[in-house]
Amino acid sequence: CDCETGYFDDGVNSICPPCANKCLACTGVATHCLKCKGDRLLPFCECPIYFYDDGESVNCTKCQDNCETCNLSGCITCLADRINPPTCGCPDGYFEAFTYFC
Repeated sequence: CDCETGYFDDGVNSICPPCANKCLACTGVATHCLKCKGDRLLPFCECPIYFYDDGESVNCTKCQDNCETCNLSGCITCLADRINPPTCGCPDGYFEAFTYFC
């Protein structure tokens, strides 16, 4: 059957199930994206570095300024010389200057 944009034919149900939030269009399964939603990047519709997918928004959400990669819980990897994710503070002897490096 033909499904509306954002839905796909799973070959089983008569009603087209929705694609995953990250997909604008998908095929076969909800997470197999043909086109990405918002600012996500193909081939896997992942968010660019310094951004994360909150599972609801059209565009990716910006990480905290001290994160390189993150999720809803906080930093996964720290920016530049910051240490100890998820908090990602400056090492002893350095201070937060709100620039790339401490």
